[in-house]
Parts: sequence; C-alpha cells; structure tokens
Amino acid sequence: MSSGRLTRGSFTIMTLNTFVFGRQVDDGPDKLAKAITACDPDVVGLQELHTAPKATEKLSEMLKGQGYKYHVQGDPEIAGARDVGVLSKYPIVGGPETADAGLGVSVQIDEESGQKVVVWVAHLAYRPYGPYIAHKGRTIGKPDEQILDEIFQGEAARARQAQDLVGKLGASLGSKETAPVIVVGDFNAPSHQDWVDETRKQHFDLVVEWPATKILANAGMTDSFRERHPDPVSRPGNTWSPVNPHDPQDRIDFIFYAAGNGFTLTDSYGWHSGSPKPVTDKDFRKNDWPTDHRTVVSTFQFDSRE
Repeated sequence: MSSGRLTRGSFTIMTLNTFVFGRQVDDGPDKLAKAITACDPDVVGLQELHTAPKATEKLSEMLKGQGYKYHVQGDPEIAGARDVGVLSKYPIVGGPETADAGLGVSVQIDEESGQKVVVWVAHLAYRPYGPYIAHKGRTIGKPDEQILDEIFQGEAARARQAQDLVGKLGASLGSKETAPVIVVGDFNAPSHQDWVDETRKQHFDLVVEWPATKILANAGMTDSFRERHPDPVSRPGNTWSPVNPHDPQDRIDFIFYAAGNGFTLTDSYGWHSGSPKPVTDKDFRKNDWPTDHRTVVSTFQFDSRE
C-alpha cells in the first residue's frame, strides 16, 4: 500500500454496522443507502454483510448517483473478512488485504499527486460481551476482582484480533512518510478511554482497560471521536444501542487513525436518524433507522506538504 504526498482538501469516512445488511427492518438496504446519503462520506466501512453476497456491489449500484463507484467485500470463505466491505467515491487501488477480523484497502484520493489513504474495516468477535459480564456480576454481587477477571478472559479473542490487525498495519503506523491509516469498525467492546474513574456511575462502578482499543492506541493510533470530544462524561458517544435501550449503553464503534504531519481531524460524531423503536416494539420493522448501532462519521483535512 503506497505512500503519497498530501494535497489540500477534506476526507470523510463513516463506519456502519448494517445489522445483517438491513434484513431486520422493512426495506433495509434502501434505508442503509439513505443513511449513507445523509452523511455523504467519501468512504464507508461496512460490517455484518456475511449473509448478503455482493452487498457492497448492491449498495454501490443504489448509490451510483451519489458517486460511490468503487466497492470491495470480503471473501465469504475467509473467516476474518467475510462480513466486512468498503464503499468509496475514490478508486480502490490496493488490496484487499485480510486480517483475523477485517480487510484493508488503499483508496487513491488524488491521481496527480498519488495521494492515498489506507482504510481497514474491522468487526471483532461479538461474544462474550464484556458489559453483559459486568452487569451480571454486579447484579449478583460478585467482587470487583472476579468481575474484572471474567471480563478480561472474555476479551482475549478480541485482543488477539486487534493485535493481528496492528501487525498487518506494520511499518505504516507512526511514519510521516506513509499514507494516512484509518481503522473503522464494530469492536464489540467499549473503549479504555470511556470506562474511567469519572464514569464509574455509568459503568457498574468499574474502571476497565478494555484491551482492543488500548492495543490500537499503544500502536500509535488515535480514537477520532474521543480526540474531538475528550470528556466521556459530557459526551459518552454511545453507539450501542439505539434500539436496545435496556442494554448497557456503550461506545463500541470506532474510527481510529494514524498519520504524519498534514492530516488532521476536524470533526467526529455519532448519529442515527429519527427516534427508532426498540427491537421489542411491534413496529420495530418500520423503523427508518435500519440498524441496531449508531454510525460514527469523522472528517479529516489534508494540508499541502513539500
């Protein structure tokens, strides 16, 4: 995946768990296309596509009027990449490469300068889910040490997947001479920057150093939403779940980035449309919002470099 000098302009990327490609609501694929159009990103990282062959191709066709000419989807025979994909307004010129929980591509932003952005889409293992372990442990009165031990045992698979992903990124992290690197996706685990002492009341009176996000941070990557909104008390940014209100509410969808000088974050936000009904509601399938996650959208600015 090649490097290239920076050019002026903005770049917006979106991560979207599609909830089995929108199959849980009426006209789900159309509503996924509507959600993407509303945010108008340059690139979209998609998860939960494994039951929908050629899902990115279908979305690209539905969105052709919006400029999404390019797409790639993981091979269904490759476990780590089978349910993720990328939509792009720019040519996909490198990859896909695969990791234990995702795939990576190079997107060419500017043909004249050769400027590229490396994009990885990740979908980490969904079981066991740490906040459920915390909730159950607290409910039945387990001591903190036992709850934390059970949480970290459950996080072992996601930690391995995150470490494998970092290994794939390799030398491109931390170098000012390589293209910017962005990792997006559903981590199925909260952030170590969110379960802190100041947020104990929201998190079962626990402080947890969730390993998956910490592994990326230790590798030199920055959580774009938490950089833009550093206070987890006033801006928790929860993405799970707008349709499961009785679940522990957490931020489990992320956009991480690493870049040298000249590629800076300008905005990051979480979003869903309307007021979606819970999954238990008889009118759930009529929801305008097609998924059980909020999306996250981040915008970056390219500055010129000599």
